[in-house]
Amino acid sequence: MASRLFPQRGAPVAIAAKTHMARRALPARRLLRAHTAASASALLADWFGTSSSGNGVTAREARSLRRRARELRENSSIVARYSHLCRDNILGTNGVTLAAFVPRPRGKNEEASRRLEERWYRWVTKATVDGRSLLVALQQIVESWKVEGEGLATMVLRGSELALEVIDADRLDQDYTETLRTGHHIEQGIESDATGRIVAYHIFDAAEDDQRRKTRRRWSADDVLYIGHRVRPGQRRGLTPLAPVMVLIQHLEKTDEALVVLNRTAASKMFQLVAQEWATPLLGPDGEVVQASTDDVGNDEVSPGATWVPPHGYKAETIDPGQPTQEYDALQTNLLRKVATGLNVAATSLTGNLSDANYGSQRGGLLAERDAWMVDQQLLIDEVLVRLFDRWLRVEVLAQRVQLPLGVTVAEVVERSEWYPRRWSWIDPEKDAKGLGELIKLRLTSHRRELNKMGIDVRTLFEEIRDDEALAKEFGLTLLVGTGTAAAKPSGDTSEDDDDEKPKTTPRSIRTAA
Repeated sequence: MASRLFPQRGAPVAIAAKTHMARRALPARRLLRAHTAASASALLADWFGTSSSGNGVTAREARSLRRRARELRENSSIVARYSHLCRDNILGTNGVTLAAFVPRPRGKNEEASRRLEERWYRWVTKATVDGRSLLVALQQIVESWKVEGEGLATMVLRGSELALEVIDADRLDQDYTETLRTGHHIEQGIESDATGRIVAYHIFDAAEDDQRRKTRRRWSADDVLYIGHRVRPGQRRGLTPLAPVMVLIQHLEKTDEALVVLNRTAASKMFQLVAQEWATPLLGPDGEVVQASTDDVGNDEVSPGATWVPPHGYKAETIDPGQPTQEYDALQTNLLRKVATGLNVAATSLTGNLSDANYGSQRGGLLAERDAWMVDQQLLIDEVLVRLFDRWLRVEVLAQRVQLPLGVTVAEVVERSEWYPRRWSWIDPEKDAKGLGELIKLRLTSHRRELNKMGIDVRTLFEEIRDDEALAKEFGLTLLVGTGTAAAKPSGDTSEDDDDEKPKTTPRSIRTAA
């Protein structure tokens, strides 16, 4: 007899259709194929999602998160370390180097490019309204951006020169949201036109605790440098990158504080007074009878090594607060690794603990971290430095302090100029240098590409090598370049030195932005 669920070939159409519908009606199997994270099980009953937009989240939470992140930077060693890592790795000691490019019909106008660079490097030493360097201003912008979620600066004219003023993100009016008659929409202090392009920022003249905050000014977007940590489409204001790990950091800091107090208490050997049945009542300063359990009795501090005699009829009993669990060190290490993961940095960089690190593990962790730093460097270049250079160059051309060749526009110079941020060396640079040399020999990379990764302009380096060789020749010396070594000897000396005895040198530092 044929099965009712699987009719044989040639079965009536009605039977086949009924069997097909029976096979489709399998709700239990469809549930098994659904996403477990979307199920409504008892284990996930306390897991709530969010349907708020990016702007809705920032409107409700950005101010509180920003203030708490700022407090952590001031009081948490973990966040202070993270802030310094951001500043040191994104900017380094010399900031970001500009390689100006003034074009000509064929190639680069070397003389005009050199003059433009010299003018830029003179300006960056006093780029701010209070006369400080551009590197100092960029450090403040980067730390505010990577800790509080937003970096903000305004560009103003100081006489006939452009000047930069870094301001707190709190001054950008968080509560100002409105649609104007012109069709422009203001979202939390940031104004955009009908196409969504940002056209203005609405900024208070002072901080919240200043009386001048009553005045709010509309700044054109051409006069403002803004960089924010945005994660949602259409999100106008940035949120602190610390948000995913902020609670964990706070718990770690408070736990560490409690453990320090606990150990200090245990070392202090605190005591309490216990009255005997025949004890004489204790009298307070006003002559009234007090109980031994009140704060007026037994809370005097005893100096280390001193002898103290309790009152007649009372005995002192020590209080043992106990010792912290021995498993906390492992727990703390694990939690710090989670914090480092949430901040996208290597745990060894965040904690400074190299006890378990070796060359392979440290290099592997730093590779991912440095990729993240390079992403941040490019964002800083695109959002801040390129726009700053464009505005500065226009001011310089209008003031006739910089003269571009006929037919060359500011936009062309800004577009073709290059920026070289800092790069990093490895624990064993000799191995990396040998491997890099082999890649260049095999034509799998170029000197320009690899020098750009180190933040060095290839043309500037070659010019310096040429100048060094000319200077050595003037003094009767010959620069010897070996495999990874360099030495100088008199030109008449033809003796060969052993490679191991040659002193290692590095190229002279290029010009820097600050």
